[in-house]
Amino acid sequence: HIGEGAHGKAEEAAGATIVLFAIISVIGTVLIEIFTPEILHLLRVPAEAFEKTEIYFRICVGGTVVITAYNVISCLMRGLGNSKLPFLFVLIACIVNIVGDFILIGGFGMDVAGAAIATVFSQLVSVVVSVIVLRKVKFGIDFASIRLGFYPEEMKKILKIGIPLMVEELTVEVSFLVMNAIINAMGLIESAGYGVAQKLIAFVMLIPSALMQSVSAFVAQNFGAQNYARIKEGYRKSIFAGTVCCTG
Repeated sequence: HIGEGAHGKAEEAAGATIVLFAIISVIGTVLIEIFTPEILHLLRVPAEAFEKTEIYFRICVGGTVVITAYNVISCLMRGLGNSKLPFLFVLIACIVNIVGDFILIGGFGMDVAGAAIATVFSQLVSVVVSVIVLRKVKFGIDFASIRLGFYPEEMKKILKIGIPLMVEELTVEVSFLVMNAIINAMGLIESAGYGVAQKLIAFVMLIPSALMQSVSAFVAQNFGAQNYARIKEGYRKSIFAGTVCCTG
């Protein structure tokens, strides 16, 4: 919609997105909190770590609405072609998270509960700051004038694109969970080692992930503007950039 210059429709799409994810996050929070023990048993969490895992898991799940809001705002900004503000919001969250860890874990000795609270609180701070910034400054659409609603036409478009992506991501994540369950059954040390490996993999995937999100916004805006030649050019250059960076 930004690419085609339909700012009113862009605001409706943003409003529909917020409503959709608010509903999903609330339902998800309730269901996962109810079935937390069953989920952790299914993942074969080692008995030695079960209690602390459940504490950390429940707190993080309790902050699902905040975490969802944090990600939705960043996605909306990237859709507008602005990656600087999401970076600023992430930076704020990282700083608050680190400070929170030092205070809650180091100062108050709250262990995993402190780590979880620091994570959720840092994203809450980031959400509050981002809302304040976005309501005062215009970035292609006026966030202050966004009206929440279902907007059937926009909701249909979001779901048409989103559901296949959801199935794709779900397939990948379920495979990781199955692997996690297998490793967890081997013992605490093996489980910890797998967790470290996952962090390293996430770090390695930062470049492909950043390119993916950038190309997604780039293609969407040029598709809206019917500038198909630029889409092909951007597509080729992104493949080249990704290959060079990842090979290096």
